[in-house]
Amino acid sequence: GLTVKVGDPAPDFKLTDLDGKEVTLASLKGKVVLLDFWATWCGPCVAAMPTMQKLHDEYQSKGVVVLGVNTWEQKPQAAKDYIAKKKYTYGCLLKGDDLAKAYGVPGIPTLVVIGKDGKIVEAEVGLADPTGNALRKVIEAALKK
Repeated sequence: GLTVKVGDPAPDFKLTDLDGKEVTLASLKGKVVLLDFWATWCGPCVAAMPTMQKLHDEYQSKGVVVLGVNTWEQKPQAAKDYIAKKKYTYGCLLKGDDLAKAYGVPGIPTLVVIGKDGKIVEAEVGLADPTGNALRKVIEAALKK
């Protein structure tokens, strides 16, 4: 199962987004970060993405960064094509396999919320609440810290 627990420092990462820009966890200090480990072939992942987009729309101006971490993808272009087709605008990081290993991701989607101090405030496998309200509560609490 997940090797990261609430209260642990989140393992750092250095991954590339769809535009080829490098994104590190260190560069996001002071923000609340929501990581969504996903793949295009994963039905529950794809079902969770509209919720990720909603959270991005609601919170991006409040210091929250939503990042899909594309993991265990079979075709290099799959993520980029899918996101373009669906017109999602939240961040997407590519080649997340090593990061998934670092976090001990057992299956996808896995959602991890990292607080402003770089510590994990929530880690769950699967989107238990498709409305996103459970994640909203976690995000709101993390923003107040």
